[in-house]
Amino acid sequence: MSTTDLEAQFRAMTQDERYQIAELLDFIIHENNPEFQAELDRRIERVSRGEVVTAADLEAAHQRLLAEGR
Repeated sequence: MSTTDLEAQFRAMTQDERYQIAELLDFIIHENNPEFQAELDRRIERVSRGEVVTAADLEAAHQRLLAEGR
């Protein structure tokens, strides 16, 4: 199957199907990348320790950046 065939099939998919394929491709691209895997491990460890960011935290950070003109 050529990339042209794949593109045609991709364009025929629903948006939800496209997102599923995009997630799969992202996983495949990174699954053997040791730096990416190490970052995932760090993040999982932080969450395991209870270090999470809430939606309110993100909104507050966003508002601060807006106030700073960024």
